[in-house]
Amino acid sequence: REEEQIMQLEVNRIYDTFLRRVADGRSLTTEQVDSIGQGRVWSGAQALQIGLVDRLGGLEDAIAAAAQKADLEEYRIVRYPAIKQPFESLLSSGKDQIQSWYGRAQFGPFYDQYHRIKSLVDQRGVLALMPYAIEVY
Repeated sequence: REEEQIMQLEVNRIYDTFLRRVADGRSLTTEQVDSIGQGRVWSGAQALQIGLVDRLGGLEDAIAAAAQKADLEEYRIVRYPAIKQPFESLLSSGKDQIQSWYGRAQFGPFYDQYHRIKSLVDQRGVLALMPYAIEVY
């Protein structure tokens, strides 16, 4: 089907980009990287053993390595999203409830259809069309 072909083209495009970036970063050809990875997911220890990573570590190690590579002696780490104050959190959750109440008042029995369409319009990235709807109760 056409949707399946579109999805497969997107998967291929993403995988090709990944292969090129790994090959560039490792000074390998894309064919060499593909023969090593073959689209599989490797554990950190396996990736180290076959040369896909230089060393093992966590996020803090990666940040320190990036700062060193950029010749930064001083840097700061900012974590997002920032934790909201309790009062701010209460107000923002109230806003969602008010919007839902207002939407139901405006659209009445058609609110569920409106909400579905709005969530589709707000989505980003790869989407697939299906000949059915899934509802979870």
